[in-house]
Amino acid sequence: YIGVVANVDGLYADVHRGGGDFIVAVFKLDSEELSPTFGYYQQQSVNQYGSNDDDFALGANFDGSGGVYIFGETNGTEFDDVGGIESNNGGKDGFAYKIDLLADTQVLAWRNGPRFIGTSDEDKIVALDAGRSDVVVLVETENIATTDKDLFALNISSSSGLNLDEVPRGIISSVQDDTGEGIKIDRLNSSSYLLADSQSLLPGGGPTPTFSRDINVLLYNAKGEVFNAKILSTSGEDFSKDIELLAEDGVIAVGGHTDGEFEGYQRNSFDGTDAFISVFATSTAESSVLDKVVQFGTVGEDKVIDIQSANDNKILVLWSENQTSKNTTLTYRVSVFSSEGEMLSTEPE
Repeated sequence: YIGVVANVDGLYADVHRGGGDFIVAVFKLDSEELSPTFGYYQQQSVNQYGSNDDDFALGANFDGSGGVYIFGETNGTEFDDVGGIESNNGGKDGFAYKIDLLADTQVLAWRNGPRFIGTSDEDKIVALDAGRSDVVVLVETENIATTDKDLFALNISSSSGLNLDEVPRGIISSVQDDTGEGIKIDRLNSSSYLLADSQSLLPGGGPTPTFSRDINVLLYNAKGEVFNAKILSTSGEDFSKDIELLAEDGVIAVGGHTDGEFEGYQRNSFDGTDAFISVFATSTAESSVLDKVVQFGTVGEDKVIDIQSANDNKILVLWSENQTSKNTTLTYRVSVFSSEGEMLSTEPE
């Protein structure tokens, strides 16, 4: 099966909810050799979801058990024309759906309906990850009066969607804008890894070593407390894009782009950004020395888009560059790295 989530403006499937909606489409591979569509994916179902106002899906997470979580931002007050136990907290709110994708139909998984998650300010869910029984969401909130951006992380139940009251919110707030880029659950010990960019050292505040935008990786324990933190920094502006937990316990890969230079590297791009990947161990044991950054790309504009762990030994990195085309059209590439951060693919010239 393949699931596709897309934003739509208007009627696409069964009903237009109002403003911008999103759809979930499910396709199944035809494996019948005598079928005229053998080897092709056939649509099994497509449903349209949303509130009575504008909704915008920012991402989706498939849990491997036939469920999909969709998250984003909404101006609405009720979802799918059904009033729930909660409504918009004020302004723009983050939203989260869980939908069970069955053979030829789709069912809302949470009895109390989709979630509104936010404050009285402007909010959106920018990242979500699902564990065995917990779901962790990363919410970016913008103060209406000052436009300052802060973050908080929240654990909810994967079966009910309700808040797990025993796990407090992880609040990240500094005098600078704090931008959330990713979050992951460690399925072994219920800790979580939060990826955020800021000109402040997070979570406590204070300027970064370079007084520019740097990348913070924060490790929260099951009690919602920060027990470890790492900063990725160059002399320029640094932008994170994705975080991935590798098969080896306690090893993390982070990808993004920078207009500066990491230690030991010279910038490839003339007037754009370089892509980079960082692989490091979170253990504080002295025997754990894995901490590697690879800066790569062309003389054009290079950016990491996504990181996926292929197996115990390899990482796949999807990235874009605009040098090959000679007319600034983006070319998308997949490069292979070892789980120790060594680049195994040939880098384009």
